[in-house]
Amino acid sequence: MPNADLDLILRKEVEKIFGKSVKDKPDSELLSDRISEEIREQISSQTIRRFWKLIQNGSNISPQTKDIFCRYIGFNDFKAFAENVQNNRVNTYDFSFLGNWQTISKYDKPL
Repeated sequence: MPNADLDLILRKEVEKIFGKSVKDKPDSELLSDRISEEIREQISSQTIRRFWKLIQNGSNISPQTKDIFCRYIGFNDFKAFAENVQNNRVNTYDFSFLGNWQTISKYDKPL
């Protein structure tokens, strides 16, 4: 599986654990803080924005950075994560419909 696909799956898995999409600087700062609190490892919000392609600077994300994301979602490192994905042990699900459901249910009235 190409690394670009693995990176996309990793971003989706991180967002599932984080509980929201990473869309801007405040989201990346919050994720940076959450990673620091939960696994006691540092990753800058700038690096997070680069990995999510919110900013472009031409540099690649280091393997160590991917390892941190993988530890945040419960794997030892990126290699273990990639092996699990390749063996279909990681399932990604799209829960974006929940946001729409919450909006609809807010205005829904019982019959």
